[in-house]
Amino acid sequence: MLTQFYRYYFLFLLFTLCLLPAEVYARTEKWVDEAQLHDGRTVEVNREVVFHFGGGELSQMLTRWPDQYSIKVINPDTGKTIKWSGERHVNPIMIDFVDGIPYLVVLSERVFSNMKLYGCPEIPYAFLKYEQKTSRWVPVPRNLAPKVLRMANLSPSHDGAYMMNGKRQTKEFITGRYKVNKYTSGGFFNAEIPQDYDTWDCKYKLSYKNKRFKNDCRPPLPSETEVVLPTPQEVALEVLETNNYNPVRLISNDEWNRLNDDKNRSEYSEYCKSLFKQADPNEPWLGNRFTKDLSGQKIVPYNKSTLRTGAHRLCEKDTILYYAHLELPNKMVITKYTASGDMLYRISFKNPEDVKGFVGYIHTPSLKSENGYLSFEWWHFRDNSQKWEVKRTLKVRLREPQ
Repeated sequence: MLTQFYRYYFLFLLFTLCLLPAEVYARTEKWVDEAQLHDGRTVEVNREVVFHFGGGELSQMLTRWPDQYSIKVINPDTGKTIKWSGERHVNPIMIDFVDGIPYLVVLSERVFSNMKLYGCPEIPYAFLKYEQKTSRWVPVPRNLAPKVLRMANLSPSHDGAYMMNGKRQTKEFITGRYKVNKYTSGGFFNAEIPQDYDTWDCKYKLSYKNKRFKNDCRPPLPSETEVVLPTPQEVALEVLETNNYNPVRLISNDEWNRLNDDKNRSEYSEYCKSLFKQADPNEPWLGNRFTKDLSGQKIVPYNKSTLRTGAHRLCEKDTILYYAHLELPNKMVITKYTASGDMLYRISFKNPEDVKGFVGYIHTPSLKSENGYLSFEWWHFRDNSQKWEVKRTLKVRLREPQ
């Protein structure tokens, strides 16, 4: 009874937590960064970060994360106090003064933040300039920002485990943290502020370039290139043998994996992978090409529609078989290509009669092309916890189009 009471009590607290504004539970921490300017001077920057509860999994929801930063610093040229506060998931990494004008560089976790507010730069490093008349920070294109703004001089993020006493960070400490953060982030954090995509020394920048996130202000990516395949020719199956199992044939998981293993022809085999390449890694929407195609122009089919059609492929020495069970209702579609990218034929056949409660599919290792016929076994099976149940198997074949 008590266990049930505590369970309901915990759910009530969690429900209440979700209803109340995040600010109710937010906490803050403060510290000082010694920021070295481009001309060798040092200024003290008062830092503050607000911790908010995360989202997603329960452990994230109940954990506060430092994610909203603000700074305050005295302009060494005018003596005036300058302030900045950003949205969540935007980190200030550099403050500097050029001819008395304050400049700020922020680094965005673009997955969460709205970079349109910061000028929508090509990479997640944004330059801001302080307008004296309006007391506002405005975005500045990188090519219009002073060239001397090169090196980060603020703590890259709040990390209580490494911050010295949690109160004051020396310029030497800050420099050291960037070396660590660059290594652990794969180059996402850089002490030397990149000029553009090409100079951003980040191992994940290609993935970053070719993804779009929530609130992403960059132009949408082009649609992926897709082969327009002709309507398949309808063919009939010839049933050579039928095996009904009563009771069902039981197969352990290990045995099932062994019976379905086709490692030499599978699309995951090293040989099969070697037959395809991206047309351009920088532009994945161009699709894949056949490595044996000397022209480099023949597009690999099912690049985009693999999930929608349920397409799989088997790679022989000189040919590639694609088979898709979702492309047409209650039919299997088989498309045969040469390894160099020429389509040989495209056919479909009606699935054999269903067995209630069981799934019908090609037993992949049995799929073979011999003497003008495409032969295979069709299994009706289902997963039953630690074992597989097979109710019926058919040995069938169809004549391949010439």
